[in-house]
Amino acid sequence: GLPIFLRVGSNDRVVPPYYLRRLARQLASINATRVTFDEVRPNDGGVMNDEQVQKFLREAISLSKNSDQGYCKRGASDCSGKSASDKYSSIAAAKDPFTLTTYNPSFTGSLHGFRIDRQIYPSLFSSLKVESDDTNAMAVVTTENVLQFTANFDLQSQNAYSIDQFKSVDGQDVDLLTDSATETPKKFLTVKCLRNWQSNFSSSYGDWKCRKFDADDQQIQSGDNWDRIVRLESQLGPMRRVAEQPFAILFDPAICPESLAVFLANQFLLTSDTPSPVLTWQRRGELNSLGIKNFIFLGGWNSSAGQDFIDDEKLQMRRWKCALAPLVAATPGSAFVSLAPAGLEDPDGVALVFLAIDSRGLRDAVIGLSSPTIPPMARSPFSNWLPDYLVIKGGLETASAAGPGGFSCAGYYDNHWQFRNELSSCVCVQ
Repeated sequence: GLPIFLRVGSNDRVVPPYYLRRLARQLASINATRVTFDEVRPNDGGVMNDEQVQKFLREAISLSKNSDQGYCKRGASDCSGKSASDKYSSIAAAKDPFTLTTYNPSFTGSLHGFRIDRQIYPSLFSSLKVESDDTNAMAVVTTENVLQFTANFDLQSQNAYSIDQFKSVDGQDVDLLTDSATETPKKFLTVKCLRNWQSNFSSSYGDWKCRKFDADDQQIQSGDNWDRIVRLESQLGPMRRVAEQPFAILFDPAICPESLAVFLANQFLLTSDTPSPVLTWQRRGELNSLGIKNFIFLGGWNSSAGQDFIDDEKLQMRRWKCALAPLVAATPGSAFVSLAPAGLEDPDGVALVFLAIDSRGLRDAVIGLSSPTIPPMARSPFSNWLPDYLVIKGGLETASAAGPGGFSCAGYYDNHWQFRNELSSCVCVQ
C-alpha cells in the first residue's frame, strides 16, 4: 500500500492531534469490508466508520436514556419522568453548584440563565459561581473580575431558581424593590446587576446594584451608576468584532488610495463572503441611509479626518504620552490602529481606525494586519486576536525590535474608552 506519514507539532493549535489520529484510523479502514450504520432514523446520514467515536457515542446515548432524571424525545407528549412544562430541556435544571467562566463576554453565552456581561479588567479570567445557601432554597452568587451580569428566570434559560430566590452577590444581600403600583411579579423574568466602581480604576469596588426587567425588557429599577458605563457590549474588542455587524470601509483620499480600501473590501468578500461598501470619508453621512453603523476608517494621523478621532473627548488620546510618543516623533512608516466609538447616529456602533504618519505606514498596517496569518490558508481580516489598539513604529517590517509582539504599544481600553497602564503593554519613548 501507499505509505502515509502524519505529523503534528507539540504546540500546534491549528490541527490538533485528535483530528490526525482520527484521520489515521479512517485511512486505515479504507479497505474495510464492513461499514457501520448508526442511523437513529432512516436516511439521517448517520454513517461512520470510526469505531472509537462510535463506542463513545453508544455509551453516551445509553447513559442519557438510562438517566433517572428523565428526558423528552419530541415534545410535551413524549417525556419520560418529567412533566409537560419541561418539554424545552432534555434534563431539568438542578440546584447543583455551577461556575461560568470567560475571558471575553462577547464570545460566551449563558449557563443556567446566568451570563457575564462586563469585566472589570478586559480579556482576563472572569468567573461567576452560583450555589444554594444553607437552606438549599436561595441562590448565592460569587464573582471574580465581573462588573456586570444578567440572570434570566424564564423557562428556556433552565434556571433552577425563581426570581424571588435570588438572594446575594459576593456576600451582599440583593434588594430587588419595585414600584408597588406597577409591580406584576409574573412578568419579571430578568435581573441585571452592576457593581459600583470608580472612574479612577480603583482596585476596590463597592456594592452591587440590581434592577428588574419585565417581559418586554423595560427598565423597572435603576442602580446609582448604571449609566456610567459608556462602552457598550457591542463595542468590546478584539478588533475583528467590527465586522460582526454590517460595516463600510471609509478612506481619506488625502493619504489613502482607493485601491487600498478596495483591497481590504476584497479580502472580506473573498474570505468570508462579506460585502462592504467603499466610500470616501466625506460621504460618511450616507451610512445611515444604508443601515450601517460600523465602519473601518483608513486615514492619516495629521489629516483633518484623523484629528476628528484624536480630539474626541471620549478617547482622550492626547493624554497618552507614553503610547503616542512614537507617533508624535513622526517616525516614517508609523501607524496607530484602534477601535473607537463610531460616533454616528447609532450610539452602539464601533469603528476600527487606521491613522498613519504617511501612505507607506498606512499600506503596511492595513495589509500586514488584514492578511492571512498562515498562508495559503484564507481567513477573514483581523480574525487573529488583535487587541483594542496597536501602535506600530516604523512599519511592521521593522517592528520586530519595537516591543512585545513587535508593537510599540498594545492593549485594551477600560469601560470608559480610556487608556490604562494596567491594561497595556508599551515601550515608552520619552
